[in-house]
Amino acid sequence: MRDELCAPLSGEALALTDNYGPPNHPRFSLEIVYNMEEPKVDEKFNLFENGLGVVATKDIEVLVQKNAEYGESWKKRGGVGAFMMLARKWDRLEAQVGRFHWDIFDAATTDTRPEGIMDDIRDLRRYLLLLEQELNTQMAVPF
Repeated sequence: MRDELCAPLSGEALALTDNYGPPNHPRFSLEIVYNMEEPKVDEKFNLFENGLGVVATKDIEVLVQKNAEYGESWKKRGGVGAFMMLARKWDRLEAQVGRFHWDIFDAATTDTRPEGIMDDIRDLRRYLLLLEQELNTQMAVPF
């Protein structure tokens, strides 16, 4: 089942199915369809830009869902607690990637567990989004 078709290109299309993640991840399928000439540079950028859009959209969906479930519990222990939440995720990521001589690409594509490296990367990125949004609100920073 195709959830999203990203950047239809002349001769190439990238289809993401189910959840996103590294290739060969049990929750991910990546399908590239070739049938014509090499895409132009601006089309490749569109593929990159649309891929970022898929990641950002999924992050927003997950954050809204988690906010409905847990509310603002991540702020319960103040700024120190929020920082420690980030530090714990980074420590976990650092420990896992260290086993691959710090090659995060190799580590992520090798670790296909649902709770693996990609899950930690997503969690850390989403925590950072929460933090930035909270700081923008507190500081009245215009977007």
